[in-house]
Amino acid sequence: MSGRRLGTVQYRAETVISCAQNGEDILLNRALNGRKDGFYVDIGAGDPNWDSVTNWFYRIGWRGINVEPNPIFCETLVRFRPEDVISM
Repeated sequence: MSGRRLGTVQYRAETVISCAQNGEDILLNRALNGRKDGFYVDIGAGDPNWDSVTNWFYRIGWRGINVEPNPIFCETLVRFRPEDVISM
């Protein structure tokens, strides 16, 4: 054997896979002690799925306000964040 691992990696239930550009969502999750609900205001929200600091928080139950001037991203936010308030 060449030191290769043959098993799959097992993640704990609280493992967070980052959706943000630089792992900001993971850092915020740690700073907030893994809180499962809350409220956010995302200025310049961008795409709700890619490079999004609030994506993971929305998926675990947080809700908030997304402010986004780009009409294409605004439409995408309305589609993927039906429980959030979306503003241009």
